[in-house]
Amino acid sequence: MIPIIFEGFIDTRFSDLDIYGHVNAKHYLDYVNTTRFRYMEEQMGMTNREIIDRGYMFFLAQSHINYRKPIESTCRIYVKSFVPEWKGPRFNVNFEIQSEDMSITYCQGDFQVILVNNEGRPVRKPPLWLLELFLRQEKASPLQIDDNHSQSEEGAF
Repeated sequence: MIPIIFEGFIDTRFSDLDIYGHVNAKHYLDYVNTTRFRYMEEQMGMTNREIIDRGYMFFLAQSHINYRKPIESTCRIYVKSFVPEWKGPRFNVNFEIQSEDMSITYCQGDFQVILVNNEGRPVRKPPLWLLELFLRQEKASPLQIDDNHSQSEEGAF
């Protein structure tokens, strides 16, 4: 499966700043999650509330952020993230936060999420509809699928 790139712009707020005029570190993951859920709603028609109503929730297990340059003052930033793969109940989200024109990388990082059901138990095999919000099927090559025949690359001449 191929990762779906979640991307978008966020305006930092004055209340996000610390006493030095930099965005406080606690807001970085919020920017990533806000962008992800906004993208999911706008591009895929699925809200976080709908996922919860279907009996699933995401819990943060751990995070790592490599800060490269502080975000100074209020500004518009570009946030990009993706899930490289999903195995069992856990998956990683890789992300990058850049300036609006993408000329400055403020940070890169990843965080690990656990998918749980509405009882708080890890979901070992997520439903396909949920996987498809993060990963899309690879397109089959002409050697793998012919209109009327199923053929593998090994069986091709």
